[in-house]
Amino acid sequence: MPSQKSAHKPLLKSEVNLDDCAVLIHSARARPRSTPKTRLIRVPDMLAPLLEREMEQTEGSFVFGVLYNASRDFDAALRRAGIDKLDTLGRKLTITGV
Repeated sequence: MPSQKSAHKPLLKSEVNLDDCAVLIHSARARPRSTPKTRLIRVPDMLAPLLEREMEQTEGSFVFGVLYNASRDFDAALRRAGIDKLDTLGRKLTITGV
């Protein structure tokens, strides 16, 4: 389970370098008076064409489009897998960033 302090940032097209098969990742949060971390992550060569297609099909500056049914699909997947939405401590499993 991710920390309450963690957060997700959408991937921007400007952060993807298809020629070098690399993605620039920025931490979403940082401690007060500190600089958020940035990492350059190499992606497998076979992933570059998939990223390129996604970027071409998505309008705007984001790599991936909005998944309007993601919450519904996530809940359906939990039901099919027989996984309870609430854990033993009463915390709810959710999909974030939607």
